[in-house]
Amino acid sequence: MKYPYFKISGESKLETMPNTYSVIATLRKKERKNSNHALIMLRITVNGQRAEISVKRRIDPERWDSTVNRMRGTREDAKEVNSLIDLLKLKLNKIYSNLIEK
Repeated sequence: MKYPYFKISGESKLETMPNTYSVIATLRKKERKNSNHALIMLRITVNGQRAEISVKRRIDPERWDSTVNRMRGTREDAKEVNSLIDLLKLKLNKIYSNLIEK
């Protein structure tokens, strides 16, 4: 989603700049504690500022598809994780939309 906002430059010019917003699911492989499972994170980027939140789920990195940012497979656990990612993205999108409207 892109929404315009106004930026005042050095000479009191008012410029229209686009807001950028994205949410992607990633794996945090660095913090594997005594297991081969990696933590699923959601990376939220707004106007170049990043924040990450944990989905509170760990998976085997071999089952992660980084091109679509989802868990591979049709087993019940993959469906559950992918549904959770979709639900959290939907909630974040609603929150962002509400903030932009105000």
